[in-house]
Amino acid sequence: MIEKKSRSRSGSYQLVAPDRDVVFECPVCGYLFRDNKDFESYHKKAACTLCVDTYYYINADRWEKGWRPDRSEVIKKWISTM
Repeated sequence: MIEKKSRSRSGSYQLVAPDRDVVFECPVCGYLFRDNKDFESYHKKAACTLCVDTYYYINADRWEKGWRPDRSEVIKKWISTM
């Protein structure tokens, strides 16, 4: 749960919440998220659903230790499947 604090400024209140970066592209392939499933996938596994399905499940142990496929290899694979 995010801790929120309020403070008074001249009789009115201002809600203060921590800054959070909003991510719109997959850090693995670099493509923009397509839908809410990609955002959910990013918050769970730090990649879009396509990258998780393609790379995470067959490399789960390595992935959990920080491994990610090289972006140029990922892009080549996506281009070759189009």
